[in-house]
Amino acid sequence: MDIDGLLRELGEVDCSALSETILAQDEAAWLEDSYRQEEYEVHHDTNSIVMVFVGTEQWPEIVVSKEPGWDKLADVALPIMNDIISRLYPPGGTVIRAMAAKLLAGKTITPHVDKHPSFHAGQRGSDHLHL
Repeated sequence: MDIDGLLRELGEVDCSALSETILAQDEAAWLEDSYRQEEYEVHHDTNSIVMVFVGTEQWPEIVVSKEPGWDKLADVALPIMNDIISRLYPPGGTVIRAMAAKLLAGKTITPHVDKHPSFHAGQRGSDHLHL
């Protein structure tokens, strides 16, 4: 199912506890999962703490796995995700990707379009959390 519009305005979302938790992570947490940096050239100059990720090899079957960042961020991130889903989506909605990502100092991300079909079956919040 294609969703109308790839971005969705989330409205007011209090991310202060999540922000504090992300900023408190040590360098090892940011280097624990390098799949995105190795698999996608455009993310080479980033680090990420991945909570959940969808297996793209099985698409359109949705296989979402908990990644190393789950134990680090879920306590503060999950209430935010559940609130957004309950306010803005019909019952049964789920998060298929959730992560904290940071761009390395002095680096850029080349403008790009994510081509995998899973990006056409969901929406991204229109205001990513910038720390």
